Amino acid sequence: MGKRGPPPKPTRIRLIEGNPGKRSINKNEPQPPAVFDLRAAKPPAFLSGMISRRIWNQEVTPLIGLGILTQIDLTQFAAYCESAETYIEAHQKVRKMGMMIVQKRGKTSVMTRNPYIKIRRDAKAEMLRYAQEFGLTPSARSRISITEGGKKDDFESFLSGGD
Repeated sequence: MGKRGPPPKPTRIRLIEGNPGKRSINKNEPQPPAVFDLRAAKPPAFLSGMISRRIWNQEVTPLIGLGILTQIDLTQFAAYCESAETYIEAHQKVRKMGMMIVQKRGKTSVMTRNPYIKIRRDAKAEMLRYAQEFGLTPSARSRISITEGGKKDDFESFLSGGD
């Protein structure tokens, strides 16, 4: 049986939000290294679609700059890009072919729902799950507050021992 309830938020996100639930912070949570060299964040070789690579190139730099995307998150981010590409391609097929298509069944033709509708819906749901993890939706961003002016944020203070 799986775990119940929503998945826990990463400590970085909870601290940026001000830990509104006042739950205890896991001080031993592994903190993956950030991606400091953007060349290290180049699209992986398996991300071969033109659309997914374009999405990667548009969104990877801001996410790294915010400290949300780290070195070990790159594969999950690539999965987000591929889900987005699948969604876009399926959407284009639905627009081109229509909601209903004609299928031959023996000597007769039958109108059926375009199978790309389900592919589009599944890809959209998958894309949304990834997008929420990376703060790529308006509601996910509304719960995040980034400090400015070079001042240490709560997370950095926490890691440095509360300076």
